Amino acid sequence: MACQGPLLRDDIAPGTVEASRARRGGWTRETLAEWGVPWPPPAGWREQLRRNWENRMARLAVTAGERALRAEKRAARRGSDPLSAAGPALLGTPPGLGVVAAGRAA
Repeated sequence: MACQGPLLRDDIAPGTVEASRARRGGWTRETLAEWGVPWPPPAGWREQLRRNWENRMARLAVTAGERALRAEKRAARRGSDPLSAAGPALLGTPPGLGVVAAGRAA
């Protein structure tokens, strides 16, 4: 019987799975239980953990991209560049140049 995906966690990186092997080469019952893998582990449990991890990373990448897009849209509505809100220091304005407001140096 194949391993059931929804029962397994999605925050276990593939490298963690391999690094968590016990001295004799397998995984302890306790470790597998932490990951949501039943005992004895069914066929395909490592592959399912890997797929869960990859799906999570894809969701997080989409979420981060959506946040960046929303920030750009907010900045566009305000008529400003998202980077310019950080101030002249982050935009590379040389020190001592100051900001010119209404024709006067600040």
